[in-house]
Amino acid sequence: MKMLLLIILVVEVYLCFKILKDKQISQVLAISLTAVVAIWYFLPGFIALVYPFEEIAAPIYYVGQNDFIISYLIESIGLFAVLGIFLRIRAIGRSSQLAKIHSNQIIKAGIIYLIIIIYAGTIIYRINSVGFHYLDVNAASLYDETKIDNIINFLGQLLFSAIVLFYILLQNRKRLLNFIYLIIVFESIVRIMSGSRVWLIAPIIIFAFRYIKKAELTKRSLVLAMILIVICIYIILPISYAIQETRGMGNIDLLTSINYYSINANNLTFSRMLFNKFDIFSTGVLLIKNSGGLASAGFRPFYGSVLIFIPRAIWPERPVSGSADGTIYGHPSRLVLSSIMPFSDYQNVGVAPLHIALWQLGIFGALLFIIVVVAFLWIINKFLLSGRLLIRTLGIYLLGIPTFHQIIASPDVIIRQLMTVMILLGLIELLHRIRVPHIIRTMKCSPQNNILTQRRNRAIEREWKS
Repeated sequence: MKMLLLIILVVEVYLCFKILKDKQISQVLAISLTAVVAIWYFLPGFIALVYPFEEIAAPIYYVGQNDFIISYLIESIGLFAVLGIFLRIRAIGRSSQLAKIHSNQIIKAGIIYLIIIIYAGTIIYRINSVGFHYLDVNAASLYDETKIDNIINFLGQLLFSAIVLFYILLQNRKRLLNFIYLIIVFESIVRIMSGSRVWLIAPIIIFAFRYIKKAELTKRSLVLAMILIVICIYIILPISYAIQETRGMGNIDLLTSINYYSINANNLTFSRMLFNKFDIFSTGVLLIKNSGGLASAGFRPFYGSVLIFIPRAIWPERPVSGSADGTIYGHPSRLVLSSIMPFSDYQNVGVAPLHIALWQLGIFGALLFIIVVVAFLWIINKFLLSGRLLIRTLGIYLLGIPTFHQIIASPDVIIRQLMTVMILLGLIELLHRIRVPHIIRTMKCSPQNNILTQRRNRAIEREWKS
């Protein structure tokens, strides 16, 4: 069985290399897909290959090695189908010029600073609203109390996406560039203090978005990759382990905790932590086994995704997207633990997306998963290669930084994201139709001003190479 694991891991590495080298795929999307495969597929598979399964598996799951490998194989087949079809679609369009398009919009530095200030306001609001209490943020019983902040959180996600895009595109503005990265690091620290371990890698991946180029994969990228691996081993792992052991204990000295837990940890401890964090395969087995079996959820999980456009202020009982009963307790991330731990109000787990699709609609769900994810990747790539900054921002938003779990996700999640983007695109088009005629009238009335504006824009465009 472990030989099967090894074969799957080799195929995963091969597909990642193909994606990174494909010039028709956005560099940002290629790195994001590589991160998805590395974190959620390769890492748990590699740990299961190296260590005895009984030493790394969570004992509360009662999932054996054979069940894990079968689940891993099923999920990997879905992944290979998605990536293979996506690469094939991109290969058919080799004549496309999308990859050569650069944004031609001119954004003044003042607007960027304004966006950063508003984003900082959303961070402060979030801190004042939920604080740094990990258990309260994840409590299912408090879901109805915290969902009123969803609009502010959503605005924060969009602004964060815009900031990341500015960091990727800006040229010849080192001071502004450093300030943007400082904001990204600050946001990561706030999330880490709230108990989110995965935000430890956010600054690293965003740094990679800017500095890892497709043409340099054989030289500079290998050096950067080695440096990042060393950073992960000697810095991120001890911090992550300390957060895991202390995030439910209230306010404590994080530096003291890191020192204490890093001394009392070893390679097996870190490997077990990583495996249990990213093991979505054992939970996929438990979802189907303990929550009704194949095709037991039906279309009910899709109701919340389709109705996402209705604000909860108007319909407070709007079904939760992905839930089998319309409540947060019926979501797969909660169902898995509630089936083995009756009092798991503060905990949720990741679940393999193809297994969720099988739980929802059986074999039809698996086919729908492949079709929807391929289409979603195509849309994200189209957005990221767009000539409009607003569309590119939506492309960054759809990536789901830093977990990237929204890229390869169950159909209900992707439908929810697409519905959200459709609403935003409708609003953008509406604002565009309202604003553009006014600008045209102004330009027609002031030909001299129009000439001056064109000269100013050309001067700014030489300075900004985005």
